[in-house]
Amino acid sequence: LLAILSSMEAMVAYTQVQFVRAYAELRKVATLGQTIGYQELSAAANLGYDMHMSNDRKEIGELLGDISIAEHARGAPMLSAVVVLVGKSPMNPGDGFYACASALAKLLAGAPQQPFHAAELAAVHHHWRV
Repeated sequence: LLAILSSMEAMVAYTQVQFVRAYAELRKVATLGQTIGYQELSAAANLGYDMHMSNDRKEIGELLGDISIAEHARGAPMLSAVVVLVGKSPMNPGDGFYACASALAKLLAGAPQQPFHAAELAAVHHHWRV
């Protein structure tokens, strides 16, 4: 992960510390077989984001996308699948998750999003519990 981080440093607004903290928190959530909201992730990993601020929402989305890209590169499921919009039913991730999945060719154009997320979330939970 550090090699990927080093190559991305000039392109991102978040810090390497934020990446490492977010990654660790997502692994913890996945290991427990749970999900976490965006603001809750920011607080738990001490990222300093406020989901009421559009720039912070954009930045955490980029951070989560880069984590999923890094995981995909090593053959693992998209770890950011554990991050969901709280207060929505069913609880799903934001649009950036699906855009990232499409860019990685994991979600084909026109495929239903909710079943994809459910399957990816189950894959993440299984991967990190083993």
